[in-house]
Amino acid sequence: MTYLFTTLLTSLIGILIGLLAIWFLLAPLHSFGSQLRGRLLAAWQKLRLLIEQAAGPPASTTGEETAAAPRTSDESLSARLHRLDSVFAASTSNASHPRELAEQREFLEAVELLKAPTVPLDTVMQYVQGANWGLASAALAALNQRPDGGQVVDEVLAHFDNLYPWPMHFALEYFVSAEPRPPVGTPLAGAKDWWCDNAVIPVLFRDYFAQRERLGDVPVFGPTAPPPQASATIKLLLERIRHPYAAALIDDLQSLQRTNIDRAFLTSFGRFWSDGKGLDILLEPEVWRDGLVAAEAASLEAPGRSLLASGDHRVGKTSFLKLLSKRLAGEGWTVFEASGADLMAGQQ
Repeated sequence: MTYLFTTLLTSLIGILIGLLAIWFLLAPLHSFGSQLRGRLLAAWQKLRLLIEQAAGPPASTTGEETAAAPRTSDESLSARLHRLDSVFAASTSNASHPRELAEQREFLEAVELLKAPTVPLDTVMQYVQGANWGLASAALAALNQRPDGGQVVDEVLAHFDNLYPWPMHFALEYFVSAEPRPPVGTPLAGAKDWWCDNAVIPVLFRDYFAQRERLGDVPVFGPTAPPPQASATIKLLLERIRHPYAAALIDDLQSLQRTNIDRAFLTSFGRFWSDGKGLDILLEPEVWRDGLVAAEAASLEAPGRSLLASGDHRVGKTSFLKLLSKRLAGEGWTVFEASGADLMAGQQ
């Protein structure tokens, strides 16, 4: 209907323009020129009114246009964020610390966009996990201010080892503000080799440790030990961070390494003494007391010393070692036994 109406108006306008042109040519020659002029002017006024009414805002929106509105809104958010990123990312390319990024007006505007209640939390996480470090930084800063930001702490921790250094700063700030806060050492669990060679990352963790220290948090890795293959990298990185919490975390890491035992693998060819029966009924003979004290002290030295128990058959060598293991169990030790025959049989 709208198309037909527009076509009709266009045709009428063309006819009137033609009549006006004829009138201007014939009016000086004919006596009825004045009458024709009045009629044409009246018709022109009516057409102008119709044209103005047709050009006004539509009375209603079709269902097709309504369905397209959200898509236009999403595109607008993405376009605005990328426009802002093109400004603040370029202006901070020579910055010495990510906190300088938080002083940029365009960066703060991007944070405001992402923390708006109308932006879903999943959308913010898409920017956190994206490849654009500038928008990832803005998204993490927005999570720190969103009422629902605490719902994705575990997701951010799982993705932390994939972040670039700049977003790492905002992720660590996010962990400090989270309730409840994750264990201090958790962000280090997935440390990469290149972290140790980066000039910024040790500084970021030093600042992070200082904030956790002010909050009175204990420097531990928590109940879950870092994967064994990452332990050497984590230790090397901590050695480059000049803060007391770094030294405390190295001690905690070494303690976790001692207790992080693959029991299923070891029991496939040996045995743990704590799994056996009769260990709790052994009594210490008085004559062995000095020998047990000396053996325990030698075992607890750093680094630990090797011990050799020798004696005649059935003199009590195994019982002596089991009594020693009871003493060491109080220090967090686990005693595992595998003979030469066990090792040769399994070729482990």
